[in-house]
Amino acid sequence: MPTLHKSEILKDIDYLAESTSKEEFDKRWLLIKQYWLSKDEKEILDFIDYFEKQYVNKNSNWYLGICPIGLGNTNNALERFNCSFKKNFTNYERQDIP
Repeated sequence: MPTLHKSEILKDIDYLAESTSKEEFDKRWLLIKQYWLSKDEKEILDFIDYFEKQYVNKNSNWYLGICPIGLGNTNNALERFNCSFKKNFTNYERQDIP
């Protein structure tokens, strides 16, 4: 990714990550892609191609809207459950697995 455009590209990725649905994600990606393809710079075109293959087509479950309503996009709930489990069932002691 060219250093000259790095901050602008990162802002676009943040904008894409804030999508609240698959439809919004697809629309935002189309706008971002069209904008950067219009720059017609080889390094940018290579990055857009890579990003689309890896983070739009292959691994697209990273934007905000993929998380069900009411659940956060962090692992805080899981960590709280883990803490409660340890407190109530193991007394914070290591348990051997037979």
